Amino acid sequence: MRKTELLAPAGSLESLKAAVNAGADAVYIGGTRFGARAYANNLTEEDMKWAIDFTHLHGVSLYMTINTLLKERELEEDLYDYVKPFYEQGLDAVIVQDFGVLKALSEWFPDLPLHVSTQMTVAGAEGFEFLRDFPNVTRIVTSRELSLEELAHIRNTTEFEIESFIHGALCYCYSGQCLLSSVIGGRSGNRGRCAQPCRLPYDVLENGKCISKDNEKYILSPKDMNTLEILPQLLDMGIDSLKIEGRMKRPEYTAGVVRIYRKYIDKYMESDGKDVKIQKKDIQDLEELFRKRGYSQGFYVQHNGRNMMALSAPSNEKEESERSAYMDSLYEKYVNTQKQEKINGILEVSTENPMKLLLQWGELEVEVTGQTAMIPKNRAMMAADFEKQLRKTGNTPFEFDKLTVIINGDVFVPNGAINELRRNALEALETAKVSQYRRTAQQKPEKKAPDTAATKVEEPWQPVFHASVETKEQLDVVIQSDLPQSIYVDSSCMSMSELAEFCRSSKGMETLKKQEIYYILPPVFRMETAEAYTEEYRSLKEIPWTGFVVKNLESYQWLLNLKNEKPVILDANLYTFNKRAEAFWKEQPNVLYETLPVELNSKELKQRGCEGTELIVYGHLTMMTSAGCVYKSLKRCRKGDHRPFGPEDYYRLKDRKNMKFAVKPVCRECYNIIYNSQPLSLLNLRGQVASLEPGSLRLSFTLENASQTRKVLERFEKNYVKNVTVEDFEDFTRGHFKRGVE
Repeated sequence: MRKTELLAPAGSLESLKAAVNAGADAVYIGGTRFGARAYANNLTEEDMKWAIDFTHLHGVSLYMTINTLLKERELEEDLYDYVKPFYEQGLDAVIVQDFGVLKALSEWFPDLPLHVSTQMTVAGAEGFEFLRDFPNVTRIVTSRELSLEELAHIRNTTEFEIESFIHGALCYCYSGQCLLSSVIGGRSGNRGRCAQPCRLPYDVLENGKCISKDNEKYILSPKDMNTLEILPQLLDMGIDSLKIEGRMKRPEYTAGVVRIYRKYIDKYMESDGKDVKIQKKDIQDLEELFRKRGYSQGFYVQHNGRNMMALSAPSNEKEESERSAYMDSLYEKYVNTQKQEKINGILEVSTENPMKLLLQWGELEVEVTGQTAMIPKNRAMMAADFEKQLRKTGNTPFEFDKLTVIINGDVFVPNGAINELRRNALEALETAKVSQYRRTAQQKPEKKAPDTAATKVEEPWQPVFHASVETKEQLDVVIQSDLPQSIYVDSSCMSMSELAEFCRSSKGMETLKKQEIYYILPPVFRMETAEAYTEEYRSLKEIPWTGFVVKNLESYQWLLNLKNEKPVILDANLYTFNKRAEAFWKEQPNVLYETLPVELNSKELKQRGCEGTELIVYGHLTMMTSAGCVYKSLKRCRKGDHRPFGPEDYYRLKDRKNMKFAVKPVCRECYNIIYNSQPLSLLNLRGQVASLEPGSLRLSFTLENASQTRKVLERFEKNYVKNVTVEDFEDFTRGHFKRGVE
C-alpha cells in the first residue's frame, strides 16, 4: 500500500513542535524571505537550522517555502546565499512557484528536491506532463479546485508525487492567479503579502442596482475545507501527501487538526483501507478549532456552489469556556511538551576501565567513555543506582526504553560523573543522527557577463501594436484599424469553429491579409476543457489562423501533445519575473514570445530585460480567475441561458471605497473572471516605454463597447505612432508601472 504523508503547516517554532508532537510526517515552513506568508512568525536562519535538526531527530521532513515570484536582483544576488545554509543543514525540499527559481536551484543544488507550489496553478495531467523532465522536481502540489475524478486521472498518468490540500482556508481565486490585493493595495499574493480582499464585504450590482442581501455581503469568501469524511477516497487513489493549510493559525489549531487526520490515516493503513468509519465527535472537534467561516468539502465533490461560500460576516464570538478548555488541553499536550524518542543503552562499569555507555537507536549506535569507577568506602552501588541517573534525560530528544547495567565488582561513581557520561552520550547520539543529513554546497557558478565585444547599431525603437478582444463588437472595430498588427481573439468570444468560420469568410480573409489572428485559450484548462477542445481542434486541424495565446501549463502541453506547430504566445500570468524564467520559456518549442508581468515597475522591467517581449499598455487587468461563481452563489446561474450577455450586463462588485469590479461569467468552462475597476493605461508614457524597448505593445479590450474601443485605438496611435500628447482617459490607473510591489 502506498505510504501517505501527512503534511502540516508551521508558522512558528511553537506550531512546528505542535505539528511534530501531534503526528505529522512532514512540515512546511517559511524563512525570513521569499515565502507566501510574509506575515507569519517566520524563522530566522538559526531557528530554521534548529528546526531542520529537530524534525530530523523525530523522523519528520521539513520543506521550506520559496513559493513567491522573485525579481531579477533577488534571484541573482540573494537566493543562493539564503538557501545555502539550510541546504547544508539538511533541508529536505523547497516549495517553489517561480520557473527562474526552479532553474537556479536545480543548477546550484542539484540534489535538492523541489516541490512545485500550488501557486504555479497546476490544474491538470498536462501540467504534470510538462514538468516531467524538469531537474530536481519530485512533487507537484495540485490546485485546490480539482475534483476527485481529476485527481484520480492525474494519479493514473504521472509518476510524480502528488500533494493535495485536505483542510483549511480556500482562496476564491485559483492560487497564483490573483492580483486583487496587489493592484488595489500594492500587497501582492505572488510576493507573500496578500491582504485578503476576498474576505471583505461587497455589494453585488446588476445594472447599478444592488441585488445581494445585507447578510450576504461576503460573496468572495469561501468556507474552509474539511475533507475528513472523504479522507478514505483520497487515500484510496494514492495521493502521496495530504496537506493542511494554516501557517497563520495558532499552534493549538495545528495540533488539533494533525491529531485527527493522523488518527484516521493510521486507521486506514492498519485496516488495509477497509472499514474506516469517521466518528461524529472528531468532525465536531475539527470544526471547533476554527469556526470563523464554516466548512465544506471544497471542490473535491462539486465544481462550485452557494453552499461552499460563507456569504455572511465571519463569526467573531468570544471563545466559550469549553472551547478554551479544549484549546488549553491541546496546548499542554502537544505544544508545552517535549517529544522524546525511545533508545536503548548498555552501561559497563568497573574499577579497572573507564565507564562505557553504548546507545542504540534503530541502526544508529554511539559509544562514549567516562570516569573509571572507584572502590567504595561504604556501600557498593547497585545497577538501580546507575539506571536512576541515566534515565534523567530531561528536555533532551531521548528517553530510555531498555537500559542494561553491567557491573564488574564493587564500584562507586559520583552522580556528577554519571550525569556527564549521559549528557555526552546523548549529545553524541543527536550529532550522529543529524550529521546524516549534512551536505556541502558547491560554489555558486559565476554568472557570465554579456558579450559586448561587437555592439550592434540599432534603429530607434518603433512601437508594434497587438490587440486582444473578448467580444465580437470589439473585434469588428479592431479589424478596421491599421494600428494592431496582430489580433488575439479570446475563447469566450468565439469557439474554435466560430473563429475558423470567420477566418474563412471574406471579412476574415481580408483581415488576415493585414493582421495575424491568434486564439486565446482559456485561463484554466482542466480535464473536461481539454477533452472538449481536443475534439474541436482535431476536426479543424487546418484552421487558418496564425497561432495561440496560452495562460497555463496545461494548454501549452496540450498543444504539444497535438503536434501543434503554430506559434505560441505566453500571456502575462505565466510569470517571467526574471531572466532565468524568460530563458526557460525561450527554450520551449513554438514559443514566439512572452508577455511581461504586470507587477514589475519600469525599473524592474529594465533589469529583467524586455527585448522581444510584449508589454500590456492598456486594459482592465484580470484581478481573479475563479472556479467559484458569483452568479451561482446568488442562485442566478447562467449556464444554459442563451440570451445575449455582454460586458454591460456583467455584475459589478462594489467595495467599501465604491470601486466597481466587473464579474464575467464564462459558462462554457464554468469559471468567473473579475476585472479591475479601472483600466491600466500607459498613454502619454511613450518615452518611458520606449526606453524598455519591448518587442510589442498590447491593447487588451475586455469591457469596452465599440465607441470606447475605437477611442483607445485612436489615442494610442496618436501618442505612440505620431508622438503626439493626447488627453488621458477619464478614469485609469498606471498599475504597477511606477510603484511596483514589495
